Amino acid sequence: MPESLVIGHPCELRHCLRPDCGESFNIVAVYEGLASAVGWRQLTRVVNGYLCPAHTAPCVTGGHLPRWLDQDAPQGMTGIGCACGWQWQPVQPATAGDHGDQWVAHLMTIDEGNDHA
Repeated sequence: MPESLVIGHPCELRHCLRPDCGESFNIVAVYEGLASAVGWRQLTRVVNGYLCPAHTAPCVTGGHLPRWLDQDAPQGMTGIGCACGWQWQPVQPATAGDHGDQWVAHLMTIDEGNDHA
């Protein structure tokens, strides 16, 4: 059985942020040394979640990691962007979930042959 398919409780699974990707890993199995998460990338700023090995490379080498645009903006009004020039600026106060949804939508436009969508 592939390491990424180690069975466990559903809340132990960490899924790739891309909704069209079915990859996941069992975080408890990794902590216990029973599985590996080599190549997975955990995002902890701007957007929280994990990228599988197949989707990590286009983001890291393609410059698509999310970043805050203006941290001095009023609460909820800070926009996000990435090195390719894509930006999203909320028109009304936004939550971290709103920022994550917008970045994932941007991520969905990126493929290995076109990393500046």
